[in-house]
Amino acid sequence: MWRRALTENATPQRFAFAVALGAFISAGPFWGVRAPLAIAAAWVTRLNRLTAILASHLLFVPLVIPIWAFEVRLGARLLGHEPPCWTGDAAQKIDQLRHVLGFWCLGAAVVAPVIAAACGLAAYPIARRWKARAR
Repeated sequence: MWRRALTENATPQRFAFAVALGAFISAGPFWGVRAPLAIAAAWVTRLNRLTAILASHLLFVPLVIPIWAFEVRLGARLLGHEPPCWTGDAAQKIDQLRHVLGFWCLGAAVVAPVIAAACGLAAYPIARRWKARAR
């Protein structure tokens, strides 16, 4: 799939922007709507939708959960609150998650652009080299 995304009519810059867009969505509080959100955002920005969808799944569950936890803690700290203590079973944690959604959004507003920039900067030389090889 990545090979197809690289060969579609996109410059290395546009490919890197699509990867950054998808990574931004992946790092934010958009669990469950990443693919539709990536399609919509790529369509609005006229970037490659396949690349954005693939990149929106770059951060898979074992990697994204610590990032999300950090975002919640960062958001709580920025608002002057104590970070939440995750206790109890899964149902209690989901209930706690509803109460910290604002913290999560604020933390994601700080962390997601950094992750997006890192992924986009990493994708650019890969796409550039791929395009040079294809010629």
